Amino acid sequence: MIVAESGQIYLQEKQYSYADVSLIIPIYNAQDYIVREIDVALAQSFFNLEIILVDDGSTDNTSNVVDWYAERYSNVIAIHQKNGGVGAARNTGIRRASGEYIGFMDGDDMIHPDMIIRLYNYAKKTIAILQSHLYVR
Repeated sequence: MIVAESGQIYLQEKQYSYADVSLIIPIYNAQDYIVREIDVALAQSFFNLEIILVDDGSTDNTSNVVDWYAERYSNVIAIHQKNGGVGAARNTGIRRASGEYIGFMDGDDMIHPDMIIRLYNYAKKTIAILQSHLYVR
């Protein structure tokens, strides 16, 4: 259970088949708070969410935490690399992403449980509006 801004959220295994959105989380030596971060990402109300955890050469227990989640959740992908900084970790995540859209979280972010679905719906709506204007001209 997670207590979030909107109330209590319960993590559950979702039926994941493909990604509309890839959420990339670069991580470095975050064993003390990464569980909360990953749980918040998993609690998103958006179903077709791929969560890419890029362990950027952590020297603490972060790698084990990342692997634990990847083994238990089909939409969580663990990537381990030598330390190259947050930019390199994000680029690694982008190369692995399969979603139509890409989002980023940092290891200490907290997001609203409906953030991804709201942004996704807004993006789709905006694209539809732009496309309709292009065809009218």
